[in-house]
Amino acid sequence: MKLIFVYDANEGFWSKTLDFAHKIIKPSTYACGLCKLTHGNFVENEEWRTFRETAVVEMEFCYKEEFYDKYPDMNNIELPLVLFECVSEPVIEFITARDFNEIKSTGEFVKLVEARLRNM
Repeated sequence: MKLIFVYDANEGFWSKTLDFAHKIIKPSTYACGLCKLTHGNFVENEEWRTFRETAVVEMEFCYKEEFYDKYPDMNNIELPLVLFECVSEPVIEFITARDFNEIKSTGEFVKLVEARLRNM
């Protein structure tokens, strides 16, 4: 089983530079809720990094263009997103963009991921 984390951001130096500036200048309008929870302005969030490094589930991370290339039939799904992939089942939405609008902190996000994994 694997969790696929999809950022609502583009890959590449200039995209990352613009995202960085946006998070500092106007953080309340920054679109990627996953980025806000997993990364600060300069580095990965410590609480998130600890969780990621100790998690018992495989994790994959991708930017939106990678996601849409890999899953073209899911191009109408709002991002950010976390998918659950299991060998014997189709990929399912695990945490939706709507969920990200409700999550207020990294700790809350980690607890949600853990709780939903227990129910899988």
